[in-house]
Amino acid sequence: MKFSRDAETDKDRMPREQAQGALAEWEHKIPPGCPSDLRHLLKDLHRSQGELEQQNEELRRTQRELARSRQHLDQLFAHAPVAFLVLATTGQILELNTLAGQCLGLPGYMATRRTLHSFVSQDSFGSYIEAFQRVLRAEGPRGIIETDVYLLPTGGPQFRARLR
Repeated sequence: MKFSRDAETDKDRMPREQAQGALAEWEHKIPPGCPSDLRHLLKDLHRSQGELEQQNEELRRTQRELARSRQHLDQLFAHAPVAFLVLATTGQILELNTLAGQCLGLPGYMATRRTLHSFVSQDSFGSYIEAFQRVLRAEGPRGIIETDVYLLPTGGPQFRARLR
């Protein structure tokens, strides 16, 4: 049984072996009367080209892995059992997950046009603004600030929420 790490190592070896084989094959194509300096430069050029091709393939593989990881994290964010919002420093909602949209009573594309403080009740507005300003100043342990507020979703009853 091979672990994926071993399989990746085998995959990495294949292009290197192919490049070495291509270099050996290419060396036979250099004309016999070619000056040794030019012959050496051509070999270096071909070797560099092979290395660049290997690096490009590695970059492509890394990009594919990053795209898969990003897609996985996007799915975790979207379907998390906790409401998540990403706010701009102005308080505008930049991103929210499915549950946050449901809590606010708006589809995501409509909620991102609004600020979070437009959902905060009058009774909680002062503590919300204070906590928001502390976040902007990066106060608190590890920059984490918590406060409880009452939110007023569109078309629904107010509810208590802990903002962190």
